[in-house]
Amino acid sequence: MDNSTYSEYCRLQTVLRAVGVGQQADGGLAKAVKTNAPHFQLDYAQHKEGGNRFSFQLAFYQLDGAKPYTLHHLHATLQRPIDIPEVEINGVNSLDLDWRMSKINWNFSERTTNNDNRFITDPQAIQRAVLEVMTDLGTLECAEVGKDVCRRLEAKYFYHSGITNVHPLKDIYEKILKEHSMRHTFYLPEQNCLTFDNLYRAMRTGHLPTIQPAQLPLLEVKVNRLSPYEYIVTNGRVTVSDSLQRYFSSFKNAFEHAQAVDDRHFFPEHVLDKNLDFVICNVNIIDALDKQLMATKRVLWKTEQTPQIRGNQLSWWLQREKIKATDFELQTGYPLTKMKTLDGKPDVYIIDKHALKSSQPLSARYLLRRRPKRKGGHGGL
Repeated sequence: MDNSTYSEYCRLQTVLRAVGVGQQADGGLAKAVKTNAPHFQLDYAQHKEGGNRFSFQLAFYQLDGAKPYTLHHLHATLQRPIDIPEVEINGVNSLDLDWRMSKINWNFSERTTNNDNRFITDPQAIQRAVLEVMTDLGTLECAEVGKDVCRRLEAKYFYHSGITNVHPLKDIYEKILKEHSMRHTFYLPEQNCLTFDNLYRAMRTGHLPTIQPAQLPLLEVKVNRLSPYEYIVTNGRVTVSDSLQRYFSSFKNAFEHAQAVDDRHFFPEHVLDKNLDFVICNVNIIDALDKQLMATKRVLWKTEQTPQIRGNQLSWWLQREKIKATDFELQTGYPLTKMKTLDGKPDVYIIDKHALKSSQPLSARYLLRRRPKRKGGHGGL
């Protein structure tokens, strides 16, 4: 990695240490920083006393156009041991099977050392133990009373091992784990001195209100654009095939970024060749915390037979449950004029076109002249 990337990697290492995350997360951190993605997430987990499993999901973002990453929030999950009721079916005792399964490291990607007294270490003994366990699980499942016990044992030992990545019963395991888990989101953990250990103690004892900071806004702007390499035309519309994402700490900043997106990035050169009547292109503002759409900047290109775009229309579609027109105007400073209300759909508004820099009609010939060439003789955006 270059000097600036390495400097950012070292800075984020310090952030991880501040919240109590050890060196085992450094490999994933280095890989994430190299990609320079606008957002990445690191997972970190520890087994605690009494069979508790405490895990983090740390969410890093490049906010408001800045390159350095901010640890915006973390999701903390405390999973308590899954209770296994005692049943005996055809000589298989559920508590004995539970004990035998606990002696196997089911995460086979991890190497078990000879000094680890928790697990069986001999490869042949592991193979025999796994075969016996799978046979006994099948025996339990044969009886109706043993099915629930079997699912609980599988959820307890298989879910976090990676075995269930494509398992058809994964949803059932997640439901069982949810019954034995509590989950909270904490914001700006580094700035609020929230560490792995004090969060674990707080969640275990239930003393959360004293350390939980208020929720912070997090807006995602996703720019859907027409790609010169992949595009689908259906019923006179273009299905967008790629996107650009950026993240912001306020709706105002997200709106300004959406407004600054040049409409020429959406120029439908392939569609003009097919003489379609119109093309719709979107810039979406999304609440990144609950993944709900808030507002959409929609560009409607009205085309004709001649290579000239006519009546380029720009509107904002607001999701009623997430943001109202008054809030939009208050946060952005742009007055809205309502066009119409469609039942079951967002409200549609128009901003005064004189206030918009990107709403002027553009010449198709001008855009085609600026188009860079690519190999094979076909033009691209």
